[in-house]
Amino acid sequence: MATNDALSMTDQLAKLSSKTLKEKTGRDWAEWVEWLDNVRSDIRSQKDLIALLADHVTSPWYRQKIALGYREAMGQRQTGELSSGYKLPRAADRDAMKRYWQEKLSLLAEIIKGK
Repeated sequence: MATNDALSMTDQLAKLSSKTLKEKTGRDWAEWVEWLDNVRSDIRSQKDLIALLADHVTSPWYRQKIALGYREAMGQRQTGELSSGYKLPRAADRDAMKRYWQEKLSLLAEIIKGK
């Protein structure tokens, strides 16, 4: 089961603050983790977690965030980790990729103009 020690170290899971989560769903991270622990969510799949939350959270986006945050609290995923196991690039990597593709698109535009 998740511990409140992990939550006391951070007020954010799944890149969402506990304050915002409380405003949008009526519960903060500690409350959601405790609730999910009580229904033995540690043995459920991501899809099952989202379905379980459907009766309690109207927004599909927040259901997904809560399920992801719970997995983080359980140590079953890291922030930004995808189901395939790959992580999203860091901001510096994204910036480098953006510059690379902007350059390639610029070259392509020049080729098209030259026709």
